[in-house]
Amino acid sequence: MNHSNDDLLNLNKRAYDKIAPAFSASRSYVWPDLWPFMEYIKDGDRVLDLGCGNGRLLMLLAEKSVEYLGVDFSEKLIEQARVNRPDKEFAVMDALDLKLPDDAFDVVICVSVLNHIPLDKQNLFVANVKRVLKPGGVLLMANWNLWNIFNKKSVWFNGLKKDVMTTWKGGGENEPLYYYAFTRRALKKLLERGCLVVEQSFYSRKGKRTHGLFGHNIITIVKKSNINI
Repeated sequence: MNHSNDDLLNLNKRAYDKIAPAFSASRSYVWPDLWPFMEYIKDGDRVLDLGCGNGRLLMLLAEKSVEYLGVDFSEKLIEQARVNRPDKEFAVMDALDLKLPDDAFDVVICVSVLNHIPLDKQNLFVANVKRVLKPGGVLLMANWNLWNIFNKKSVWFNGLKKDVMTTWKGGGENEPLYYYAFTRRALKKLLERGCLVVEQSFYSRKGKRTHGLFGHNIITIVKKSNINI
């Protein structure tokens, strides 16, 4: 793959800006794989939805009384979010340049974001998330499982390369997107290297735990130590 890391990040941003209306329409409900997040979110929590897209996770949070901020690097997706939920706060912001205070959030939710970030930038992503989490705070993550043998975007159809170029198709749009193919083990190592504690990590398909060859998502529940280190 003859692209620099910045090229790949810019490619993804351009793609999401272009496909925003069609992409938003395809994200009109909360996947069952994300339902386990609810037990880690309490009334009164400050919640950062990092890579919020059109703000659909607010449907998951509807039964909780939380202080919510949704951020995304795509201006067009943030426009969609503001139309969908004008009562909530959203901002255009890059996870690799997170202009938010230290120790500010009880919960960070991150769905299908880290797997868009090239290997050399992943440590920075983890450091940024750790910085904005309060001591004892929780990171709730879902990342595409690109080792799923039924997924045509998987490594099995890309020469077992962890850097995967795919095409998003829908609503008349046809745009290239970059993904990094995590395994559950590699993701755990990355987070632990960033001094975070992985409390749970499992493959999930339609809300049920499954084998890595069949899961749609890697669900990861992560905690920041009560003491800043």
